[in-house]
Amino acid sequence: MLKKLAKYGNSTTLVIDKAILELLNMNESSVVKLQTDGKSLIITPVQPEQAQDKKVSYEGQEGVLQALTSMKAYVMKHVTPTEYDNIRSSFQSSADMAIMQKEVAKLWSSDAAIAYASESPNNLEFQTKIAAIAEQYDPVNNYPEYIKAYNLVIDEFYPEINKIQSQMRDIFKKFEVKK
Repeated sequence: MLKKLAKYGNSTTLVIDKAILELLNMNESSVVKLQTDGKSLIITPVQPEQAQDKKVSYEGQEGVLQALTSMKAYVMKHVTPTEYDNIRSSFQSSADMAIMQKEVAKLWSSDAAIAYASESPNNLEFQTKIAAIAEQYDPVNNYPEYIKAYNLVIDEFYPEINKIQSQMRDIFKKFEVKK
């Protein structure tokens, strides 16, 4: 089977077919070991228990996605169904929810957000700093520190993004039910 590499931001990807992943008992979050003999790239799946003590390398935005996924998994594991329902019901109505979503969408369609989305994957200095954060703080097991450090780099390169996040928090507060 021949495959073509593809550009993905500052990186190059190799898309692995689902059938091959299943054959190797892997999925999109599997950890793999990369080796080379100088002519070939050898990709070996690593079992989760073997990967626990190993340092996984994350490039750029990949670390952010891993940190957010870990944070969501942590929250979902530690929030009871009742607490989740309370959070959902803390908003006034579904009509308010629709207005809130429109306001948030408007923020993320701003020039600053579009510039961040289009420029950050190709900004080598930014991507290098983000990769360094992943070396310092494991995005999976140390996501709170990773996110804090990531936000500092965002503020350095794209300060408008942290302003947008602050405006989002204000929008959420505006629609919360006062108890």
